[in-house]
Amino acid sequence: MSFILRLSKMDKLTIEEYQQKYFYKIELVQLCRQYKLPTYGTKAELNQYIIKYLSGVPAKNIKAKRCPSKKKLNICVQIKLL
Repeated sequence: MSFILRLSKMDKLTIEEYQQKYFYKIELVQLCRQYKLPTYGTKAELNQYIIKYLSGVPAKNIKAKRCPSKKKLNICVQIKLL
């Protein structure tokens, strides 16, 4: 059974429990979804969001450090392809 499934059965993860475990990025994304935190960014950023939440900062006050990638590439007929 994965730690995330076990966590869903727990009331709340403590900072001490969190810092004693190793989490893959996909697990951090799942935790962020569960706590309604931003789910994108580096592994370090996701860790910071979760630690802030576990420290008592409300989820609505935790903002992403970066915006999700929405780069638009302007391709038109005049652009030569390689």
